[in-house]
Amino acid sequence: MRTLVSEDGLILIDIAGGIKNPKTRTFANFLQKAGVSELKNLFVIDRNFANRQQLIRCIRNIANISYCYAEQINPYLLITHDKIIAQKDIFPFFEEIFAGEGNV
Repeated sequence: MRTLVSEDGLILIDIAGGIKNPKTRTFANFLQKAGVSELKNLFVIDRNFANRQQLIRCIRNIANISYCYAEQINPYLLITHDKIIAQKDIFPFFEEIFAGEGNV
């Protein structure tokens, strides 16, 4: 799992290879290492992710983290969370929603 952290609060993780067996401890350690475990985090999930249900069970067991699917993202969720953690392949979807031709 590779990580890219931007200064504006977006953390992109590359899990294209997949997470075969997501565990709560793995994500809790990830948040700790990224220095965001004490902040209010939003994890944005691709609805087509193979182990989606197991990933959701892991995430909801961690304090200070909530989740939503990419299609559900909205400005309220963005301003009520300190950090946004998203799968790398969701970024083009963000661009389409927030910077699309109709939004310029």
